[in-house]
Amino acid sequence: MLLGVLLIGLTALVLTYYIREWWTKWRRLPPGPFGLPFFGYIHKLSPKRPFDTFNELGQTYGPLCTITVMGFTEVIINDYDMLREIFGMKESTGKPDTDFQRFHTDDSFENVGLLTSWGKVWSDNRRFSLKTLRNLGFGKTSTQDMVMESVHYVEEVFAKNLGVPFDVVPPINLGVFSTIRRFVAGESAIEKYDPFLDNFLKAFNATAKLQTQSSPINFFHPGFSRFYPELKLARSRLQKLLREFCGFVQDHKTTRDRNFHRDYTDAYLHEIEDNPLVDKDTMTERILHFNIRHLFVAGFDTITTTLRWALFFLVSHPEIQAKLQEELDQFQGERDRVDYEDANQLPYLGAFILETLRLGTSVPISAHIALKDVDYKGYHIPRGTWLVSNLYGLHLNPKYFPNPDVFDPSRHLSADGQVIQNQKGFVPFSIGQRKCLGETLAKMELFLYLGNLLRRFTFKAPPEVSLQSHLEAGIAGVTFPPPAHLLVIEERKGRTSKTGG
Repeated sequence: MLLGVLLIGLTALVLTYYIREWWTKWRRLPPGPFGLPFFGYIHKLSPKRPFDTFNELGQTYGPLCTITVMGFTEVIINDYDMLREIFGMKESTGKPDTDFQRFHTDDSFENVGLLTSWGKVWSDNRRFSLKTLRNLGFGKTSTQDMVMESVHYVEEVFAKNLGVPFDVVPPINLGVFSTIRRFVAGESAIEKYDPFLDNFLKAFNATAKLQTQSSPINFFHPGFSRFYPELKLARSRLQKLLREFCGFVQDHKTTRDRNFHRDYTDAYLHEIEDNPLVDKDTMTERILHFNIRHLFVAGFDTITTTLRWALFFLVSHPEIQAKLQEELDQFQGERDRVDYEDANQLPYLGAFILETLRLGTSVPISAHIALKDVDYKGYHIPRGTWLVSNLYGLHLNPKYFPNPDVFDPSRHLSADGQVIQNQKGFVPFSIGQRKCLGETLAKMELFLYLGNLLRRFTFKAPPEVSLQSHLEAGIAGVTFPPPAHLLVIEERKGRTSKTGG
């Protein structure tokens, strides 16, 4: 009898302690709704557009609000200034253990790779990668011919498929893939056919489709794919292909010139093999493999998704397409290609690209984790808390963009017709210490593709296709692509191409 009383008393004390600890922690966090035990608020998240749910929470609880999802505490950030300050902190640069993280580390959640590492591994590899990509000409005019090779290829494929419904995605995929491959491996996928791309795209599309079907649970819970055998198999195939993609590293080890770096891989091998000062724990050949995979996947998926959105908006708004072509005709005259140095002379094209990045945000949500306790604006955010940036939510916030649901490039133009850069609330490449590495190259690629394609072609939807509004079109997974549509391509009179490098 006494033992039973003691056990009951001990249980009550333990429960009281944990309830008190939970209440103390919750009370000092930003406000938010209570959810179900363990599952938290996941049943309330929109499966297609979770950022809409985050917007609604922001309207109810304020720009910083807290939810729990599958046992994890999440602080949702719906304000630009707060996001800039929080993501600018070193303490906020961790990465949470999600199914996305597991996929990109071969299901290990190992501290490797540019997308998934944290701490010194992340800072050393990011610093090296930024320096190396700049040295290789990343985003500079010296890389233009490399990108233009891909643009020219896409133009020629389009020119062979005029006047009939055509799937524009495969040639765009190959063009973007080829540019990234040149940076990381020094090889063109256009000059030499690479069967890897076909296999990769099949596996990538299958995985993306299945991940989207399981969103948002898949995003918020590590290892959730084990409960989806079909998704687990698709992911496994894609991981195997990405490992095979890195097979060129071994060849680079035997053929590289210590005095000349052909590409990112050469530079990294030089750093870990020839630099006696390099930290052998934070930069290794294994980490190089993951860096290559992350540069490839991130650069490929985001650019192709944005180009697809751009074409979607062009056919949805023919009056905007006509205005872009008028600007190009007035500036270009008889010139046979658009160069990146022309950007300042083509402000409406620049504004169109910015509006595409806003309303067709390729990565709508980004999640970090607090590496240490964070005290911010009177709130206490404990170590291990997720910090979720509602990037697309900012782009749909009328506080920053009046009539945010309207596609309007002119919102990015000043009174004198020049492009407004770095508008408050505009975060297509995220913000802070983990901001996208490839922003400068991405902007160059988008400008060169769209400028040269619009100079030569007009894009229309097939007569039988009824275009959805962008509000109904995209379905958010890790990225936010538009629906698949065939397009009809017409060549503009007197416009042929000499865009090759």
